[in-house]
Amino acid sequence: MRDRIVLGTGLNVSKAEAALVHRALRKDYSDAYRARSSPIVILGQVLANHLAVGWTGISHTSDMAELVALGPGSEAFSGVLLNLQVHSLLRQALGLPRAAS
Repeated sequence: MRDRIVLGTGLNVSKAEAALVHRALRKDYSDAYRARSSPIVILGQVLANHLAVGWTGISHTSDMAELVALGPGSEAFSGVLLNLQVHSLLRQALGLPRAAS
């Protein structure tokens, strides 16, 4: 399991972290809040340890997001946008180069 996670993400996860994901895949892991026992949630938590990005919930969607912005670059944030667009619009407003794809 660890080898697959390392190959898929390029992150050096520990054997213990890989074991958590493996247990979740076998349905041998249980959290008091059942939705947090999902393998994808467990994998997300393991990756958060390495990426310094965490999630406060597990029901994030790619729905439209209503945004309000003030200041330089704010004109790009008018109306309703796909929340997937926010990252690149923020980079553009800050004058940062486009993220590598």
